Amino acid sequence: MTRPESELAAARLPDGRELTVRIADPDDAATILALIHEAFAARPVVGPPGGGAGR
Repeated sequence: MTRPESELAAARLPDGRELTVRIADPDDAATILALIHEAFAARPVVGPPGGGAGR
């Protein structure tokens, strides 16, 4: 099977699903933004680099 030019890579996952990596297009913007928000929301809150103010 020939893959579209926009598809960069593909792999079969152990559970049988296929993961594909492709070039994003403008229609993907809302999904990408939601993914970024979810990823950063799951991160713990940390202080500023260097231990804080006054350094």
